[in-house]
Formats: sequence, C-alpha cells, structure tokens
Amino acid sequence: MYRNYSLWSFLAKFSVISSAEIEAMQGQIKVFTEVTTLQLAEWRKTERYCDYILNQLALLPIHKEKRKERATLLMYINYLMLVYKLKATQLKRKQLLPADVPNLIQKKLLESFTITGLTPGSSKEVRAIPARLKDKLIAHLLVIALYVDEFVLNLHEIQKDLRIGQQKLLNHVKALGCKVAASKYLDNPGAKTAVLAIPLTFPNMKARSKGRGRN
Repeated sequence: MYRNYSLWSFLAKFSVISSAEIEAMQGQIKVFTEVTTLQLAEWRKTERYCDYILNQLALLPIHKEKRKERATLLMYINYLMLVYKLKATQLKRKQLLPADVPNLIQKKLLESFTITGLTPGSSKEVRAIPARLKDKLIAHLLVIALYVDEFVLNLHEIQKDLRIGQQKLLNHVKALGCKVAASKYLDNPGAKTAVLAIPLTFPNMKARSKGRGRN
C-alpha cells in the first residue's frame, strides 16, 4: 500500500522502518486511528503512552490515509519507547515487550538496540542496552518524530519523555543535521525547536567511537 510513497521509501532507505514492519503494524494502529476524546483523556490519566504520542494523537488528520500514516509512525515511536524504557531487571525477563507488539518488530528492535552475552563465571545469558545502542535508538526515534512534525520538532515534549538533559538532546538533533532555534510556541523561555533541512544523513557511529578512542 505504501510502496510508492516517498515517506516510507525514505524511512526504509535509512533502515528506520522497513516495508514489512509497516505492514505488520496495520492491525495494531486501529487503536490510534479510532481513538476517541474520552479514550485520550483516560490514556493521559493512566499514562498509557508518552506525552509526545498523546499530544500527536489529539492532532491526527481526518483524511483516512494520512491518519493511518501518522498512526503508523506514532505506533513505531511507541515501540521504540518501550525498548528505551526497559530497565536492567526487565531485561532479564523472557518476554521483554508486550505481546501485541508484532513478532517481526520485536525481533528487529531487540537485535538492533540490545546485546546479549554471558555473565562472568556463568553460562547464563544476559541482555543489555549499551550507551551506543541507546544513542542509536534515540536517533531513530527523533527521525520519525521529525517526520511527524514536518521537520520542525518541538524538543520540550521529547526531552521530558526521554528524560535526558537538554544538551544531550541538542547533540542528538545536531548530529542528525538539524538546526536548533528557540521555540516560538511555548511559554518556557528555554525551550528549543529542531529544524531539519532534508535530505537527512545519520551520524557515523563507528567513526564517532573511533574518535573518542583517540582522546
């Protein structure tokens, strides 16, 4: 359905969301496309989803295909946030993500953003999310959020959801090629907006690691 749409082609090109993942989510996104005002209020009360997603759901387009497109992006951001928020104790579980996350996506996310190894002096396998993979996950999440916000991203909500310092978040968006400006839409005088001029280029994580090693 989305094969000829430039947005999905772009995301697939940079290995953010594959066409197979997009298709796998079409059953799950109904909870977003059919959301009601009452349901949104309940989700806010229970903190069912992060603030960024809840605020975007309140702005979903009326046009059917555009609504599905936006819901798909927001659902993938939700999946990324689920992995991002996994604690060390949770990483020991056999089932790391909710059962309603498609198996194909669970496998992709865990392979992309976690590593496994053996504990010292033991044959027990453990899973972890090293800093470099958490940075990679944040980069992927920001790319999708930039698309959702048409390349002008209010960083205030994302920063609260990611629970990271402003400077670290600014470093991430700058690494993606964004320019940073003071936000014109918030009362918070310190709020920032990331503006991206496409085409987008991901940072070379290996090169950055080597550079740190030379210091």
